[in-house]
Amino acid sequence: PEKPVWVFLHEGLGSITQWRDFPEALCAATGYSALLYDRPGYGRSSPLPQPWPDDFLIQQAHLLPRLLDRLGVKKPLLFGHSDGGTIALMVSALYPSLPLATVTEAAHVLIEPETKQGLRALKDKTNTDPDFAARLLRHHPQHDISFIRNWVETWLRPSLADWTMLEMLGRITCPLLAVQGALDEHGSGDQITKIITGVKGPAQSVIIPACGHVPHLEARQSVLDSVTDFLETLRLSNA
Repeated sequence: PEKPVWVFLHEGLGSITQWRDFPEALCAATGYSALLYDRPGYGRSSPLPQPWPDDFLIQQAHLLPRLLDRLGVKKPLLFGHSDGGTIALMVSALYPSLPLATVTEAAHVLIEPETKQGLRALKDKTNTDPDFAARLLRHHPQHDISFIRNWVETWLRPSLADWTMLEMLGRITCPLLAVQGALDEHGSGDQITKIITGVKGPAQSVIIPACGHVPHLEARQSVLDSVTDFLETLRLSNA
């Protein structure tokens, strides 16, 4: 419990298994252990009642400190991808003394035209490509195709058309590394700019060329190098 622990927060349609072996690689590179879990409504965790509420991300953020307390994790290093990156930012804002540091990949802090376009493309793919849905649902054995549609339709509902969490960023004081692919199909570079300029603590950003929405799979070594360099600036050896 006295050692830092990576806590992985998966993407919006993600799960433990979709990280593949990246967490092991990051643990090997940094010397820390890791916690991976399927959030409620995902993977092998129980389904959530539908429709999901507008504030489902905030609800997931409030759950994390309770989970960490139950497991005895006192010094979390948050690593969140996409929705998980947004949750990591929310946790860092709501519980500023909890994370030792936070790393985000492709986190979104506002809805952009690119975000809506990516969601509509995913909705079309789900409806027209049964193989895509089947491949995805192999990672979510407790769920059916309504899980995919519900997540997409939640983000596309009119009440979230102007969603933002920008007002929360100023409460983040822990060290932050924000990573984004230059070709991210779900958000522009404005996302990472607003994150870096909006937080109160020390913040670094990395834009990875020729990389889309999943840097830890598309540009694995670049992400590993960026995170290890970031950790060196924190001097956590005695944490």
